[in-house]
Amino acid sequence: PPPQPPTTTTPQQSIILVDIEYVACYLGTGSWHNKDSIVDHVCVAHNNAVDPYIAMLPSLWRLLQCIRRWHDSGDGTQAHPRSPSHLWNALKYATVFPVVLFGALYAASDAAEDEKRDTVYWNCWLFFAIIAVLYKYYWDVIHDFGLSPLDGFMRRDKDRHLYYEWFYPFMCVVNLALRCGWCLSLTQWSIQTHILSTCVACSEVLRRGLWNLLRLENEHLNNAGNFRASSYRMSEKDRPVPTPTES
Repeated sequence: PPPQPPTTTTPQQSIILVDIEYVACYLGTGSWHNKDSIVDHVCVAHNNAVDPYIAMLPSLWRLLQCIRRWHDSGDGTQAHPRSPSHLWNALKYATVFPVVLFGALYAASDAAEDEKRDTVYWNCWLFFAIIAVLYKYYWDVIHDFGLSPLDGFMRRDKDRHLYYEWFYPFMCVVNLALRCGWCLSLTQWSIQTHILSTCVACSEVLRRGLWNLLRLENEHLNNAGNFRASSYRMSEKDRPVPTPTES
């Protein structure tokens, strides 16, 4: 397949995009001229309405990229069928949209002190948030890390791993916990709470850094993305011993 741009970290830019939009609004409206306007100006109310939708833009971009990769993976004929794995990957990013939608609706009903709608929107948000977290966690562990619960979340070939054996199940537990933090990064009440949004953003940087370790290892060992013509990787014992050349 043709080389793909490194955009797997695009969804982690949600909070950054929200901050950029806020700064652009704050400077563009001239609110920075008034020292008392930092917490009471037009951008605060404006951000309350648009922040959730800005936060889901990176996931929309990744969803469209997955659809494009599915289209380019074949021509739709029996000889060259398109790979359905790209559509399943696109579905992973589609789970973000109801989380953002019901999070925004819950925040709006909470501000209006509508307890009945509060309960409905909260339950819907929680339901879709659990689905999104579990789906993404499944994809992280099975597809990106190449691990399986049947193998104790460790490499099947004990001689082909780059890290200590305890690191793999440890990473699976940490990734699940940090995935919950990722879900909060899409909610309006998290984005508008500076301390919480900062903690969530830091945890997401940590999760993505740890994710990269196992994702790159899986690609190196198993050619998971089919970017190489062959998945063969020569082991140390198979390497030929260099012989000294005669002078």
